Amino acid sequence: SRWQSTTTSSLIDNKFIRIFTVSDVYRDATTLNIVDNGGVLNNDSKIVNLDVSWNYKGATSSKQISFYVFNLYRV
Repeated sequence: SRWQSTTTSSLIDNKFIRIFTVSDVYRDATTLNIVDNGGVLNNDSKIVNLDVSWNYKGATSSKQISFYVFNLYRV
């Protein structure tokens, strides 16, 4: 499948730890709004999550970003 990712962390430049995931999106059957629980699987949408963490002076810092990707060319 084109939509494969892993929750296994990757060490980047021996400093940063990265976790990259692509997950299914579910929508309310009536409103078509994206929902966290329940809903109907939307095969034309995915959510991408990227987490990066690192240690600096004994403290761990992290940043996260999430965004949706859509199949705009569905026929």
